[in-house]
Amino acid sequence: MGSNHSMRFYSSNRSRKRGKTHPECFLDSDEGREFIPVFRQLRLTYMGNHKMDMEMQIKDRIIPDSWMLPIYRKNWHDMLAVDFGSEIGPLNVSLEDFEKHALRCGRIIELAGSHHVWRWTGFHMGLDLILTFDNFQLSIKRNQMSSPNNELQGLLSHAKRRRFFYKVNVASLNKQEQPVYLANSGVKKATLMMNQSTPIFDVDKKKATFPLLLSLNFLLTQPSEYPTEENELVPDNGPDIEDVQGQA
Repeated sequence: MGSNHSMRFYSSNRSRKRGKTHPECFLDSDEGREFIPVFRQLRLTYMGNHKMDMEMQIKDRIIPDSWMLPIYRKNWHDMLAVDFGSEIGPLNVSLEDFEKHALRCGRIIELAGSHHVWRWTGFHMGLDLILTFDNFQLSIKRNQMSSPNNELQGLLSHAKRRRFFYKVNVASLNKQEQPVYLANSGVKKATLMMNQSTPIFDVDKKKATFPLLLSLNFLLTQPSEYPTEENELVPDNGPDIEDVQGQA
């Protein structure tokens, strides 16, 4: 009750001060300090990979600049490394770091028997990843085809190979929103060439019902916290260009 009141009070107070100088962020205020542990759990890296999200975050003045500046620096370094060709994706990563740093995306597949193709928006370090769900199989493609006027060509990585880690989670719910089917791929690593496509998950036709809830975690660059000997490393057991027949 008190926590919700503090956030509403701060928001309404800021609304009245709109147009005036008010540099303090909410989490730096007396009212906001109790929320710091909660906001520390956010994956701040991905609050800066989409223009609208980044502008909203800056305008809201909730998260302090001191939190975001190291994120911007890491993202800028990774962008330069991708452009230079020295960053082609994470080589090894601990399970803990994957869960902490991976991008999380979601989609609902409403109907069975339909052909679904989509991408998640935002800048993904030079990768344009296209997802396809067809005949209960999920595939991913590293798309390198630009628009007719080549407006996106400069944003795509031209590295021959790009690596990334991923994890697929799927679920079906009954009318009471209780799970009747749960499955996941585990954490795997894929290495794809330009316009390479590969299947990454098969949904059980006998157990899955629709609508199907689909979530994917992606780790596209090496995290800042490199694995230590104490951490369990994710095995290199995912699809690779040498092991999987690609499809354009």
